[in-house]
Amino acid sequence: MDDLAEIQALLRAEEKCNHCIKGSIVRNLEKDKRLLAIIKRRGTAGLLIYSYCGDTPMAQNLRLEYALPVNKEFSVSVERDADTVQAY
Repeated sequence: MDDLAEIQALLRAEEKCNHCIKGSIVRNLEKDKRLLAIIKRRGTAGLLIYSYCGDTPMAQNLRLEYALPVNKEFSVSVERDADTVQAY
């Protein structure tokens, strides 16, 4: 499995809403050594997590930015019913 496919699989495994992802996915991303190891191989940028609760966009209030190493050429976007996770 290549890096992109593995990251997408890891993020999908955390597919939860619990009304907002601010708690569940962010904590799991920080703890997931496999995900961080892949990201760290890629360079530097940021990981943005946007949360949408139902049909109401909450991105302005729940935008979280992490200074995780990511290469500028690297991109992953995982669309789910309740949220979008992007590394760029």
